[in-house]
Amino acid sequence: MFNVVNLPKIELHCHLDGSVRLSTLKELGTKENILSPDIEEDELRTLAEVPEHCPSLVDYLKRFELPLKVMQTETALARIAQELVEDASADGVRYIEIRFAPQLHQLQGLSLNAIITAVIQGAKAGEALTGTRSNIILCCVRHLSPAASIELVEAGRSFLGRGVVALDLVGDEHNFPPEAHAEAFKLAKSYGYHRTVHAGETGIVDNIRKSVALLYAERIGHGVSLEKDAALYADIKAAGIPLEMCPTSNLQTKAADSYEAHPLHRYLNDGIRVTLNTDNRTVSNITLSEETQNILNAGLSATQLKTLYRNAVSVIFDSEQEKQRLMALWPDEHGI
Repeated sequence: MFNVVNLPKIELHCHLDGSVRLSTLKELGTKENILSPDIEEDELRTLAEVPEHCPSLVDYLKRFELPLKVMQTETALARIAQELVEDASADGVRYIEIRFAPQLHQLQGLSLNAIITAVIQGAKAGEALTGTRSNIILCCVRHLSPAASIELVEAGRSFLGRGVVALDLVGDEHNFPPEAHAEAFKLAKSYGYHRTVHAGETGIVDNIRKSVALLYAERIGHGVSLEKDAALYADIKAAGIPLEMCPTSNLQTKAADSYEAHPLHRYLNDGIRVTLNTDNRTVSNITLSEETQNILNAGLSATQLKTLYRNAVSVIFDSEQEKQRLMALWPDEHGI
């Protein structure tokens, strides 16, 4: 059997605030008097990682409270972004798109410009150290106002081509549908942002339709519930719109029942452009190698794994040259 860690991998759906090293959380939390210096690892994990039996996405999202508290300075943001690229590279990831919501990092008065700059600088420092290429996706937040999303689009515009590649919409999908932020995504499209939207993660399949029709989504984050709507399923398949799937996270939020029953298998077999991702390395306590192994153990073949990789390479928000570089990294048929 091949070593999954050694295989090149692509990470398209990874949240910065959900992927902070526990050691960094403890150090920064202690420094900011948020955590006790004597905090035990088990207690820290309880705060930062989702429990085995998580009742819902809303409960899952509570695990972001601690990292967001320590991610309020430029130094912390740059460090955490750099460490994420380093950790991903050590896991065999050769290209990563890191997403985060700048407006959640303004508790100490940082400007959106300063926040975005810090994250780009950190990610690019990690890229220089490891060779793993990184790009940044800015996230609008569902429960914030439409005006806040437009503000973010405007703030990020000058960073297009300098680290920022796309816009996303995140947060409580159940209570905040996507259409409220349609104007921001229309503006983003006109400025040249790529677009990916969290949709269909909590069973609301119509959010996938709205994200494509109203928010101009080129990719869908999760999309677990797509098969609930046959007509939409056919449209997504025909259009070749990719799904950024995150099985472990979906099991934890009860969007799927098991790795074996996860719709990734059915979608992939039917020609949907599925990709495999972690969602949150720390919150979900998962690496992309572990995610890959879990799906292999659940019945994915080596040939299908190569298809997942090729799918991801073909839909990165980067140049054709970068796609060619990444495609050339995958071993030949006899390499696995």
